[in-house]
Amino acid sequence: MSLSDTPRESSPSVKRPDRVLSLNVSGMHCASCAVGVQKALARVPGVADAAVNFATGRAIVTLDESGTSADALIAAVRRAGFDATPADAPPVGTARPADDGAARAWLRRFVVGAVLSTPLILFMLLPDVHGMLWAGWVQCALAAPVQVYCGAPFYRGLLAAARHARADMDTLVAGGSSIAFAYSFFELLRSAGAHPAATTHVYFETSAMILTLICVGKYVEVRARDRAAGSIWALLELAPSSAIILRDGREHEVPVSEVVPGDIFVLRPGARVPVDGEVLEGYSAVDESMLTGESIPIDKHPGDRVFAGSLNTTGAFTARARRVGAETTLASIIAQVEKARSSKARIERIADAVCARFVPAVIACAIAAMVGWWLYTGLAGSVDWHKGLFAAVAVLVIACPCALGLATPTAVMVGTRIAARRGFLIRDAQVLEQARFIDTVVLDKTGTLTLGRPQLTGVVPFDGTHEDQLLQLAASVEQRSEHPLARAITDAARSRGLALLPVESFMSITGQGVQGVVQGSRVRIVRPAFVPSASDKFSQTIAALCDKGMTVVVIELNGTLRGALTLADEPRPEAAAAVTDLRSMGLHTIMITGDHERVARRIAETTGIQDFIADVLPGEKAEEIRKLQERGRRVAMIGDGINDAAALAQADLGIAVGTGSEVAIESAGIVLMRADLRAVPDAIRLSRATFARIRQNLFWALIYNAALIPLAALGVIHPVLASGAMAASSLSVVGNSLLLERSLSHRHTATTPGSSPSSTAPRESPAR
Repeated sequence: MSLSDTPRESSPSVKRPDRVLSLNVSGMHCASCAVGVQKALARVPGVADAAVNFATGRAIVTLDESGTSADALIAAVRRAGFDATPADAPPVGTARPADDGAARAWLRRFVVGAVLSTPLILFMLLPDVHGMLWAGWVQCALAAPVQVYCGAPFYRGLLAAARHARADMDTLVAGGSSIAFAYSFFELLRSAGAHPAATTHVYFETSAMILTLICVGKYVEVRARDRAAGSIWALLELAPSSAIILRDGREHEVPVSEVVPGDIFVLRPGARVPVDGEVLEGYSAVDESMLTGESIPIDKHPGDRVFAGSLNTTGAFTARARRVGAETTLASIIAQVEKARSSKARIERIADAVCARFVPAVIACAIAAMVGWWLYTGLAGSVDWHKGLFAAVAVLVIACPCALGLATPTAVMVGTRIAARRGFLIRDAQVLEQARFIDTVVLDKTGTLTLGRPQLTGVVPFDGTHEDQLLQLAASVEQRSEHPLARAITDAARSRGLALLPVESFMSITGQGVQGVVQGSRVRIVRPAFVPSASDKFSQTIAALCDKGMTVVVIELNGTLRGALTLADEPRPEAAAAVTDLRSMGLHTIMITGDHERVARRIAETTGIQDFIADVLPGEKAEEIRKLQERGRRVAMIGDGINDAAALAQADLGIAVGTGSEVAIESAGIVLMRADLRAVPDAIRLSRATFARIRQNLFWALIYNAALIPLAALGVIHPVLASGAMAASSLSVVGNSLLLERSLSHRHTATTPGSSPSSTAPRESPAR
């Protein structure tokens, strides 16, 4: 079936969208804040679309034909109660800034809260002591610092929300903890005025527990945000900060920001290319795996293009700068990663969405209960002020957000612990929700489905030459070369116990092969295209090997063709089993690769992949993912290279192989800690189960509130019992989360027969 019908461009560039403005937004405290900013931006005339990512603090605004200015957008954000600044991307090669300390601040708040809340919980477990007046003052002294220090950020959020008539998680956290603390403090004063030995019922542990638990959740959230930003900085750091250019016949080292199109720069072995350019003089092999994901360095001759951030491995050359700064391929990939991260549809956190409606309803219910009791008792003869106040407090205490606050973090905690034991890492709760809807899995080929390094797959002797003799001659010459194919040949010879013979007159012919003299005989190892004298019989044999998707080199001995070696990047041993497991889950599997069709077909048939997309240029993977999404598919992308980073960010769910590049890892929602693809179906299965547990927790927390709030309003439940019910609801949520591990301890994996993969690769890439 056709997976891609759009012709592809001839360069590995990523087209940057026009008329797009980016803003850094500050002052957001939860996901619903991001929704508020997004609505404010969408109302600005000239805005076609706005997307705000709470995790990264970034807004991406797409303008229509009429357009608008950054100042107008910033003004709209400020009117909504937040602040914004233009998000000017730092130049490629910029060093990563120092940590702003936000995560450490939340961690400190959690530690302070935990230390002070622990004795409060102990007081609660001792009811005889808990109700005594002196114990109440001790509890007040312990809870007050938690209320002030840990609650400060939530109070700021509460005030901001109140100024703009919003209700969010800050409203619930600050409001719930404040009511519990204020009521407890009022009870202490009332009891002290009544009798010094009086007993009292206080809820200081409730206010402290709410703030402490939410602080640890915010710490995890900020850590996730910092890691998201880290992927961009890792990309920026790939390119060098300086370049050696030729001016007036002399070499000058200048900052890469000063290089302009037309400048001639010099690149020596081991250096990274500073800007996109075209080779003028010299020959080399350039490692472009950071862009293409392909493991074999690409031979470069005069006229060939080189790309910023790629690594020069062997020779030296000069090149003319063609694209610099924000126009380089690397900068374009960075822009695409950031756009995909910020512009994809983000579903509001379920707890925030619930709280936006829940908080006003609870407050209204509490006020109604209080006023209702006052009216009822007043009509009966005497207003019972305490009865109304106790009913209102019972409603507010029983509706405190402990169960709602625990619903997600406890399930995520258990799920991530299971994930760590099974060899993968889940970034955050958003990933769990995304995994629930996945129906298509796209796998990168090189380094993901395959081992990522060439291996000798066959020795084909001609005219009766022995295999070991042929391999020994080839390996003896190749031992002087640093090319990955040479290492594969010498490793194969050593594994067979063959001695490598001395070589004289060694020569490496860039783009062709190597030659040397071994025991008086001239041995030449080259690509088949450079042996025009081969007979028709040998040509047909070589062509048949190439058609199987192998890399083929031929061996000449004193000018006579004696045989061929075949090499390939073989599939991982567990790849077929992993693909079978994915298909048994009802997931459609697609392989994406920059290799030509015959190589892709061989790997797809070997592993059981249903479809493949071949000849994909470096900047096109994210575009292919987007096309699948436009057809209604929910896509998980699995990759390991820097060129996969944009596709991982564009996909509904990104899964990175942990042995791959740092950028791919930081752009993914799930990271495999080891290169074992069998963890992929496990990760998707666990993510779905964990999110299902979150939904159950939220359901029971809401049912608890729906059932008990009316009873509290009717005065059936005393505030003391309300506190106990609230604790019980929290324990039920924790217990349900812990049951996740048991439910996943045994699983049955069904298998389905594979089918022949299909493709619509439109052309063949030139051999590299």
